[in-house]
Amino acid sequence: MNLKLDEQVEKYIIKKEIYPSYHLSKKNWISIILDNTLTDKEIIKLVEISYENSNLKGKWIIPANPKYYDIMNAFNNTNIITWKQSNTIMKGDIIYLYIAEPY
Repeated sequence: MNLKLDEQVEKYIIKKEIYPSYHLSKKNWISIILDNTLTDKEIIKLVEISYENSNLKGKWIIPANPKYYDIMNAFNNTNIITWKQSNTIMKGDIIYLYIAEPY
């Protein structure tokens, strides 16, 4: 199993059961063999670290052109707005909107 540990790789590869990743960046990834040399608790801890490192939320800065969308009054009646934008924006990402008009 390959796990992303980022800056923590050096801390873990001193254990004989944990190896630098073979086909991923050795700087950020480790490999473990699921043969009971590591306890379930150790594996779960490594998986949780990897999940946290791999599941980082994005931050986006997006212009809102008032000719097409009234962002200033959009939140008057609701706290949630459906916004058609790039498909790379994921649930939980932070979006910063600013008002801009082309000149």
